Amino acid sequence: MLERDQLKRYARHLILPEVGLAGQQRLADSSVLIVGLGGLGSPIAQYLAATGIGRIGLSEFDTVEIHNLQRQTLYTTSDIGKPKLEVAKARLVAVNPTIQISTHSSITDDNATQMLAGFDLILDATDNFASRYLISDTCTALQKPLVWGAAVRWEGMVSVFDQQHSLRNFFPVAPETTENCDTLGVHGPLLGMIGSMMASQAIKYLLGLETLVGYLWLYDALDNQARKIKMQSR
Repeated sequence: MLERDQLKRYARHLILPEVGLAGQQRLADSSVLIVGLGGLGSPIAQYLAATGIGRIGLSEFDTVEIHNLQRQTLYTTSDIGKPKLEVAKARLVAVNPTIQISTHSSITDDNATQMLAGFDLILDATDNFASRYLISDTCTALQKPLVWGAAVRWEGMVSVFDQQHSLRNFFPVAPETTENCDTLGVHGPLLGMIGSMMASQAIKYLLGLETLVGYLWLYDALDNQARKIKMQSR
């Protein structure tokens, strides 16, 4: 049961007909794992913590660097050199001390199954194809729902994968490229938009509302254009 302070904290959420007390309790009873705490993971983690997801797992290996600060809103200048996991956990606890935060090492072939198995929903906020395919394939094997997103330059995309849909529906094999934000650049606010969209999809999925399952949502921040593509199921 939600306590009195929690009812005050989530008051603006509770009055939404699609949420209500039952929906907020459902969120409090849910668990999510966020893999990657960079430009996408920052807004995802902050919004899911503020929304009251009961248990949030964080997976990250990196430390804060000065170039992160252009887009990774979890961190400040004083955090440079510190482990992102350490800083992120402290920030999220400060945002919402009523939730549980667990920290996990970088995802690998050896630990992926064990790491993902303990959560209701996975969010892929990584920035490399090896991790993206590992997460998607592991979610498929475990029949875990996955909220997926990516962004580079001025363009971003989001989808939600279930038992009938995965990253391989769009890209059967990983593209042969090493290009990413480090080499191509990225519009900082775009990551906030895509990360927020991913957080919204996660919340809606946990509430049983309609999501982007079966679709790829694309956004071009330079041209102010958004479109949705239907994908084939397996």
